[in-house]
Amino acid sequence: MEKVGLDEWKSLKTVEQSTINYMDEEANKVKADRVAKLANERRGTPPVPLLIEIHHNREQQKPSIEYVKGKKIKAIYLTSIVEAENWIRSHKGIDLNDERLIIKLEFLKLHKDEIRILTNNNRPFPNRKMDISAGGRIVQILNADDDLSEIPILIYTSQGIIKFTRGVEKYPLAGSTSQWEMVKRYIDGLIEKDETRDWAQFNAQCK
Repeated sequence: MEKVGLDEWKSLKTVEQSTINYMDEEANKVKADRVAKLANERRGTPPVPLLIEIHHNREQQKPSIEYVKGKKIKAIYLTSIVEAENWIRSHKGIDLNDERLIIKLEFLKLHKDEIRILTNNNRPFPNRKMDISAGGRIVQILNADDDLSEIPILIYTSQGIIKFTRGVEKYPLAGSTSQWEMVKRYIDGLIEKDETRDWAQFNAQCK
């Protein structure tokens, strides 16, 4: 067996490492290309900008349904926390395992600047009593995940219930209001990028 000198051995190791680095770079390029392709396939499904409204009473969603008509805003209407959690979970991410490359594309993170959530704060329990902190739990669900915490959420509720929404003060992109005018400003922020974000506070009021 032919012996290899130290200098030659070092040279071979350098070539080997260069080959590994090249292969890693190529693999990363392939990964980036696949992510970009996958992102393009997913973009607009559902369409953006997107308003997600959570309210147990479809009748009370009518004002926002009417308001987004004619605007370049799409809307999804959910009726319960469970439904909202399922929607978030199904769109949060998809895993692609191909040639030992695992690519995770997070739809909500990808579109965080084009999605807003509007929720009321009370939901009926099966025994017909009211859960008056349901909206706050949606806020917590989003902010328990670093990726989802960048998605704005506004709780729209009555002035009598607003005191139960003080938890939004813990999160920079969460707010609560009892004013429909403030809700409209919030929705308009999906298409007006220079907004003041005066909705992002407890009991936000129009000045």
